[in-house]
Amino acid sequence: MANQYSSAWTTEHFEIAQRILKTCETVAEACAVLEAHFDRVVTVNAIERAFRRRGLPPPATMLMRPSPEPEPQAEEPPSRLPSSVSPFPSPEKVYLVCSDVHAPGHSVPVMDAFIAIGKDVGVHGVVIAGDYLDLHEVSRHSAGSVAQREGHRVVDSYAEGRALLRRIVDGIDCTDNYFIDGNHEDRIRRWLHSGDNAVWIGADATEIDKGLELAEFGFQYRAGWPEAHVRLGHMIVTHGRFTNLHHAKKHLDTWRCATMYGHTHRPQLAYAAGFKSQQVAIGLGHCADPAGEAMAYAPQPNDWCNGFGLLAVRPSGVFHAEQINFYDDVTSFGGRLYGRGGQL
Repeated sequence: MANQYSSAWTTEHFEIAQRILKTCETVAEACAVLEAHFDRVVTVNAIERAFRRRGLPPPATMLMRPSPEPEPQAEEPPSRLPSSVSPFPSPEKVYLVCSDVHAPGHSVPVMDAFIAIGKDVGVHGVVIAGDYLDLHEVSRHSAGSVAQREGHRVVDSYAEGRALLRRIVDGIDCTDNYFIDGNHEDRIRRWLHSGDNAVWIGADATEIDKGLELAEFGFQYRAGWPEAHVRLGHMIVTHGRFTNLHHAKKHLDTWRCATMYGHTHRPQLAYAAGFKSQQVAIGLGHCADPAGEAMAYAPQPNDWCNGFGLLAVRPSGVFHAEQINFYDDVTSFGGRLYGRGGQL
């Protein structure tokens, strides 16, 4: 992605900026208008530096209602990224994508970081790309005696899942949200077709969208792993199907479209050539607690990695995507550290 802050100001840029300043009451308001004109981020600091280098009066003196003094600058960096410093220009829609949360076995530091970054960036939407619930209660791994299942109730998993969804929607002010089934959500459907469990078909506890109250939380539901997906611009977001060593290449070779997915718990990238198209498969890390009960089947030594993705989509469909991976419950994004109990 091009550096949004390094592009030079031309004479035309200055002329447009001066005209717009005369119609605005604050420099920040003018910056927001200029972002739409220039199709790039314009901050208060940037416009003041540009005017200073050009030898022009401070932008504040050109406002419709000039301020008596230039706007003060904070001596310390803010604890949150201001919206004007978002790494993405305003014409783009930005999504945070997580997969393999495995609630209630999720990683608290990772989900804290997910919410904090979503708030700081000002994302437009959240995509939960499968395996949000672990549903250990109906897994073949816990098959056997009643004693083995005791203490594990699907309704408890739903309650934990709803509590985390509430944290997400309260912490991130976004409305374009999607929930995609993964193979763990599919456990309920497989369980219903084993033995005499079919007597539960139709019960709310067997329907993911009702159990999690997805509509009430503002999520659009995509049911049915492995086909469930959502298209965001030229990118398909889905849970994923393949888990082989080169799973990104396998997804790309099989589906032949840009794909962001989870499922493997191992971040990976694969690119392919395409005329006037973006062909990349982006495998995300997982958001579960690697030491929790839900992850008891993890390989040893464990080569899984916590992480999630950020996806920005232009109106044309062209996208910019990146993986946000963790080490020791901490990640770095936008020059700040996130994780392990919140922002560090």
